[in-house]
Amino acid sequence: MSELLDSGFDIYIKEDNSSYKYEELLTDNSFIKYEKGQNITIEKGYRRNGESMGNMPYLLVKDGTVIAGMDFYGSMKEDMDIEDSKVIHICMDENCVASSKEKFIDIKFESMNLLDKLELEAVKEVFGKKLWLRPSGYNDDTTDFVYGIAWRTNSESLFWNEYYCYIRFDENKKMREFTLSTSIARDKK
Repeated sequence: MSELLDSGFDIYIKEDNSSYKYEELLTDNSFIKYEKGQNITIEKGYRRNGESMGNMPYLLVKDGTVIAGMDFYGSMKEDMDIEDSKVIHICMDENCVASSKEKFIDIKFESMNLLDKLELEAVKEVFGKKLWLRPSGYNDDTTDFVYGIAWRTNSESLFWNEYYCYIRFDENKKMREFTLSTSIARDKK
């Protein structure tokens, strides 16, 4: 997490479970800005807090714009300082995407700018065999407009044995939502 702070991002921490209104996330005191060196710990164990922005315990912010919701992991055995933790989940909803576009904030994943038009050939070129889900065809059902990308080790001995993401887009091939998550190997007995 410290790399994000060093790169000019701000992290906000959820203080209460007010209703999710994107426009008010940084002003209604639901989230407070993390200041470097603050004594905040990530509770031991692995958990994710859902797939929606409303459930995210942390926000990634750049120049006063909420880019994404995030979740962190520290350690299985002990609580860990937030600055030593790792990002395990990122969620960008339509509000995050629209605000990033409006503020001209680039969202890059691998070498691809996710705010550009998402053409199948370009996505295949960047992600190759990692692209396991692609749109089945263009019709009126926007649930078909999704790319699924996965990095798998097929190993039960590695802690991080899978990373996966979904890029949902509209009929104009513009990103609507983005999620990136990890899975861990099963605990050994």
